[in-house]
Amino acid sequence: MAGDHRPKVLALGYVPLVAFAAFIAVPDATMVLNLLVLPAYLAVVAYALRDGTLPELGWGIAALYAYGIIVSFGFSAVQEPLLDAELYGDVLLAIAVLSIAVLVGTYLTARRREDVGEPLFAR
Repeated sequence: MAGDHRPKVLALGYVPLVAFAAFIAVPDATMVLNLLVLPAYLAVVAYALRDGTLPELGWGIAALYAYGIIVSFGFSAVQEPLLDAELYGDVLLAIAVLSIAVLVGTYLTARRREDVGEPLFAR
């Protein structure tokens, strides 16, 4: 029997999106933190595929891109003072950890709303 391949195709579409988001959300010039958060992002995609809640993960990915854009502009504005105060690495690590929280938190919120039957944005 042939199963429904739509969730797997959607997951394959989400993989490059979260891989690219790893480089947008964490403005690390060395790319070390980008490569450290990437497995966490991919684990969320794998969990959503296994759980059957991939459509709700789209909200988490959208929030991650919005977070990345905001962080990249804000971080570039304060990069020099952070280097002078020797806080550059600490702030970068906090940004990386928060990016995982943005993806997971938004996904879980969207998933919970779908579980209780409420639309995500009720009028």
